[in-house]
Amino acid sequence: FTTWAPVFERNARWSTTSMPKMGNMDTPIEQVLEMYDAWFNMESWRDFTMECDDAFDLEEASCREERRWMERQNKKMGEKMKKDEKNRINMMIETAHKWDPRIINYRENLKNAKKAAKQARFADVRKAQEDMQRKAEEEAAAKKKAEEEEAVRKKAEKEVKEAAKKQLRKAKKGLRDAAEPLSLDDAVQAKVAAICEACTITGEGGVTMEQVVELSEKLAALSTDDGKGGADDLIR
Repeated sequence: FTTWAPVFERNARWSTTSMPKMGNMDTPIEQVLEMYDAWFNMESWRDFTMECDDAFDLEEASCREERRWMERQNKKMGEKMKKDEKNRINMMIETAHKWDPRIINYRENLKNAKKAAKQARFADVRKAQEDMQRKAEEEAAAKKKAEEEEAVRKKAEKEVKEAAKKQLRKAKKGLRDAAEPLSLDDAVQAKVAAICEACTITGEGGVTMEQVVELSEKLAALSTDDGKGGADDLIR
């Protein structure tokens, strides 16, 4: 600042408007950026027409045409000098801007902020991917558990059905075995067969397995002598 501040102050006198000062390290970065923006857009009132050493003296013109030609030449030289002056000031501003520690810190902070934002975006994407993967794994595990539980349920249900079927066959066989020694007539034997046929696990045929078991026990309790008549009474 000690190097560039005096240079800026010397050149500020050519501006058509009041130019901001350079400030110091404590100057807010917003003001620093505004300061450089103002200098980059500086408009100079300086007129080089009369400052050019090679300018033509209009009083020496021999005629009107020569005077006009001299004016055009002086104007061209003045415009070139003004352009060169503008380039000189711009180079001065660009050099100061490039090495200004406040600008360097500002750019570094911007770079770090962009890097942090980029890392945050990557972290968000990675987290989203991990969440999706975790959700997929949880859904797969839940599906597998449900399938295993369903398989266990079906197996148990099958075992219950098989056991019930086995008991039903046993009950029907028990009824036939209990009726066989009683020498039942054909009509009663047909009734026994019909009872066995109608007996189902659920009892939807009109005869339950419990009824068949109960009937078998009663037939088995009959003696051979009273079996036929007693059986007829029980079965009918």
